[in-house]
Amino acid sequence: MKKFVALVLLLMMIGCFTATAFAGYWVVLEDPDSYLRLRSGPSTSDVIIAYLKDRTDVDVLEELPDVGFYKIEGMSYLNHHNWTGADIRQGYASMKYIKQFM
Repeated sequence: MKKFVALVLLLMMIGCFTATAFAGYWVVLEDPDSYLRLRSGPSTSDVIIAYLKDRTDVDVLEELPDVGFYKIEGMSYLNHHNWTGADIRQGYASMKYIKQFM
């Protein structure tokens, strides 16, 4: 019975790992000390609603290739000077800085 439970737990762990490890997106910035602006709409003229750090994992909710933006969801901050106001938010970010990893 113990071996069966151990096997089930191992398979569950492998399933969780493979579901997250082989497909995902993250923020990739040229300067890791900079930040990415999360906007209310898919344009640089839309209001900045939050900021994301370099290497932040995000979920891509919608692709807008015609305007070069993704609608994303991820941990973002209201203040990029002292990284306060952390919360998971949805907004728009340039495709240039969102990269898929495997």
